[in-house]
Amino acid sequence: MGHSGASDSSGSYFADDYQQVMYSGVIGYYSRLTHKLLDWPFRGTNTPIILEVGAGMGQHACFTMTDFSRYYLTDISADVVRRGLVEDSRVIPQVADAQNLTDFQDESVDRLVATCLLAHLDKPEEALREWRRVLKPSGTASIYVPAEPGMLLRLLRHTAVAPKSRKLGNDHLSIVYRDHKSHYPRMRLLIESVFSNDDIRRRRFPTRFVGWNFSLFDIFHIVKSAGDADMTGTAAD
Repeated sequence: MGHSGASDSSGSYFADDYQQVMYSGVIGYYSRLTHKLLDWPFRGTNTPIILEVGAGMGQHACFTMTDFSRYYLTDISADVVRRGLVEDSRVIPQVADAQNLTDFQDESVDRLVATCLLAHLDKPEEALREWRRVLKPSGTASIYVPAEPGMLLRLLRHTAVAPKSRKLGNDHLSIVYRDHKSHYPRMRLLIESVFSNDDIRRRRFPTRFVGWNFSLFDIFHIVKSAGDADMTGTAAD
């Protein structure tokens, strides 16, 4: 993963070239659209404390449409967080493991945001339980889930992203298929299991009327139950 000849160095790719590959040209339009869709339901609202996990350099924070008091921009990579894109005193860059949010107390955040993170994690179910734990009752978790390894998503990568990445000396496909450890059915099942007692709303892109194999991603907005819900359950489909 990462630069050509160093297939296990995805860290350098995400720190050095990811922004240029994914946020310029036609692919940049697609990436920006995903962030806008993720935040659109919250435009104009007041969400005092936001926690973003796997935030990278703050690509999503640039598109936040809510009023907030604190935005914790967290990532496991200190190098990535240090090179953040957001200049706002309310945004707090912080190194944190999305699977073990020890610095955040139970029911302490109003909204949790995760953009294309779940697929990368070694322990996605543990991460989801942590995300639910830190959410306040009636708080919302917004989770972007790629349609991995769906036909339409693979086509986009092979025809548009991979050639652009190669010009910078990276093997994007190697990076993605090494780093994306979970497929779409698994991620959806885990979300619907961990949040089984909560209000789960799912939106598919580009159209909600096709199967995941012919889509690009789903966005989940999950409102945590106000009661002390049991986090076990089974998921459909």
